[in-house]
Amino acid sequence: MKSLITICFFIIIFTFSDAYSEECSETSYQDTRIRDINVSNLFGVSASSVSGAGLSYMYYITPDYHFKATGIYYRNRVEKENELNQKAFNDTIFADAGAEFRRNFAVIKKPNTTFQFYTLLGGGYWYYKKERPFSPKDNKERKLISGGIGLGTGFLFINRILLNIDFFYQYTTGINYGLRRVNIGGGISCYVAY
Repeated sequence: MKSLITICFFIIIFTFSDAYSEECSETSYQDTRIRDINVSNLFGVSASSVSGAGLSYMYYITPDYHFKATGIYYRNRVEKENELNQKAFNDTIFADAGAEFRRNFAVIKKPNTTFQFYTLLGGGYWYYKKERPFSPKDNKERKLISGGIGLGTGFLFINRILLNIDFFYQYTTGINYGLRRVNIGGGISCYVAY
């Protein structure tokens, strides 16, 4: 029942955002983007419990609709030798990727900064693998997927620097092991506009 109430709440916010946005566009000809610079591409870093952590790219499809993609890949392969002079490679792999779709429902412009408030929908995939040939009990492999809906705010920090803070209602499940969790999550990201 709580999940249904939460989903209904976000549907209402999304609907309100559509009406509010139309009202703004009728009363003001000014671009409602978070920044007053005329660009659509932002690059930076992001850490989110729904869409992952790593390097991030955000694209302004229109002034009110934004798409964000985040990802990171790390691999460490080290040769080891045991007491019998046998050689093998210890391998560690970590990958994290995700995306979000955002919709502004309010934009407030001030002389030195601009604030945006938005709803968002996102998802992600997380992978971790640890292989230890000389110590098989330490081997691990974890795969997770996550999805969520949320609210966020972004503000222009310094000329071309954008800072975003998000809060999610999210679902996480383990693909290859028994984990299922519904909880509140969050995220933070920082971008430079080009």
